[in-house]
Amino acid sequence: MAVQPDRRAVARPAVATRYAVETGRAQGIPASACLAGTGLRRSDLEEPGAQVRSGQELRVIRNLIAHGGDPAELGAATGRRYALPGAGIVGYAMMTSPTVREAIRLLPGYFAVTSVRFGPSFTETEAGLTVTAGDGEVRGEVRAFLLARDLTAACTLVSALVPDTDVLLGLEFGPGRGGFTVPPEVLAYPARPPDAHTGALCVQQCELALDRRHRYTGPAAQVRRVLLRTPATAPSLAEVALELTLSERGLHRRLADQHISFRGLVDQIRQQLAAELFELGLTTETVARMVGAPAQPIFGPGYRGRPGAQPGRTHDIPR
Repeated sequence: MAVQPDRRAVARPAVATRYAVETGRAQGIPASACLAGTGLRRSDLEEPGAQVRSGQELRVIRNLIAHGGDPAELGAATGRRYALPGAGIVGYAMMTSPTVREAIRLLPGYFAVTSVRFGPSFTETEAGLTVTAGDGEVRGEVRAFLLARDLTAACTLVSALVPDTDVLLGLEFGPGRGGFTVPPEVLAYPARPPDAHTGALCVQQCELALDRRHRYTGPAAQVRRVLLRTPATAPSLAEVALELTLSERGLHRRLADQHISFRGLVDQIRQQLAAELFELGLTTETVARMVGAPAQPIFGPGYRGRPGAQPGRTHDIPR
């Protein structure tokens, strides 16, 4: 029989632990008290791509609870700290999703990279799309904290993308479970663009992911940043040149110095972005809408994605 690894030693993204420490500081609890017994320093949680062991994350939560306060309320306060930029390319994909429904489909991917313990389940009825959780792996004193944190995080993210600010998702908790429902008329809405600062952070996270495929510098990198703001409706050469305070001829010349044309650069960025989106489990049709291109020309025989990335792979979430 294979030996199962100690779950306390499994590495998890540090972002959730950082949010818990921030909740503690808001309650007047020093970071050192939250991190007591973990061997972690606050700076350890700030490193890009930082990870912690599962046992360290749970120890921080127990320290937080031990200093007073209702576990569920502390968990909810921590869940409200979750934001789109905290999940790299997944947060960017949610921000640029063509509809609220498409954004909700990405919640499992978001949770996978933010150390969420209670993965969501989805049920669609005439009342809308209901997101519930309650079958997590953790028991004992931290369960109430984690359930409240994870569902509040999901509700916070979806609420941020709903265009109609008067729509209330109604997060509710029952014995050991909880959930919220997105009204059916909201599901087809375009996802609401975030504020400029959040949008810029999401684009930055996307750039970091795309840099693993090809790192652009100089004018090409500047053009990519502009294109990634609204990938489904990519701006024209004239619009990009205006954004960069250049003439069209000047932008042409600078890109030519890097041995690439504007149209060639647009196509490259679309294919690289598509490869990342496929790895989130999105369908070819959805990815095509998100990158603003017909599926066949971009994802036809000449398409090259990361090895193992298959167009059309999907999560098991209601259509």
